Amino acid sequence: MAKTIKVEGVFEVLNTTSSTVEGKQIIRDSADYSCVTTLHPTKLPGGVANQIVSFGGVLLAKRLFLSVDFEVIVKFNSMTEDGFNFGPGEMTVMNDSGITALYITPGPNETEVTAVIAGD
Repeated sequence: MAKTIKVEGVFEVLNTTSSTVEGKQIIRDSADYSCVTTLHPTKLPGGVANQIVSFGGVLLAKRLFLSVDFEVIVKFNSMTEDGFNFGPGEMTVMNDSGITALYITPGPNETEVTAVIAGD
């Protein structure tokens, strides 16, 4: 059964001195995906590198929501990539070619991770 994923929002750069908008991106994305997995808040142990986040049957993730409560290193597709620092916070990734894997390396703290992964 297909499920619809909707991502909507406004990313706006506002000059607080002159109250003018210097840049604006409106995101309205809606698509049906054959497989959606939700990783409810899960604790990852601190200091363990390249912990894989289960895609639960999704082969190619096209939309991904990730929330972490501490800074982590995030890697897509391959654990040998350099990755990037992220968090604490939330992010949404939209990739039409598909993401095959998600690896997270927490810092020294146990880290709570929530994810929604949608794709085919």
